Amino acid sequence: MRWSGRTRGVAALSALAAALGAVATVSGQAPLSAKGVRLPFEYDEEGRIRAEFYAASATLPNAAGDISATDVRIVFSDEAGRPDTTVVCGGSQFRLSEKTARSDDPVRVEKPGILMTGVGYRCVSSDKVILINRDVRVVIDRSLKEQRMPTARSGGGL
Repeated sequence: MRWSGRTRGVAALSALAAALGAVATVSGQAPLSAKGVRLPFEYDEEGRIRAEFYAASATLPNAAGDISATDVRIVFSDEAGRPDTTVVCGGSQFRLSEKTARSDDPVRVEKPGILMTGVGYRCVSSDKVILINRDVRVVIDRSLKEQRMPTARSGGGL
């Protein structure tokens, strides 16, 4: 098991969040902002990145420990390290300590053969769950439906 990548990433993020919070608290100014944010936040046992948070801009952190971000993209990778699922949203709150993201803005979730859209979401990385709050629309590629849907003739069923 390679812990060096995971430890290095967690240590760097913790130090960054602590430093930014301390600077904002000591100086009495608003939390600091950053542009072009890339934040790997989940690693597999081999130390490979499994999930990354991207944002055009972010404010680090607020009193609850949330990172407020705009033009958000969260990319999850499969076991082989290939990008598998992408969440795109105009604005989100990301809580590093819990590895969760949430928003009330329109959201788009893409996975090979599946497109989900709606308004508002909550993403719980540790559970591998993305919940869309309302106005949900799911489009499944026809070839994927034919591949995965059991039929009465094939012995499948409920």
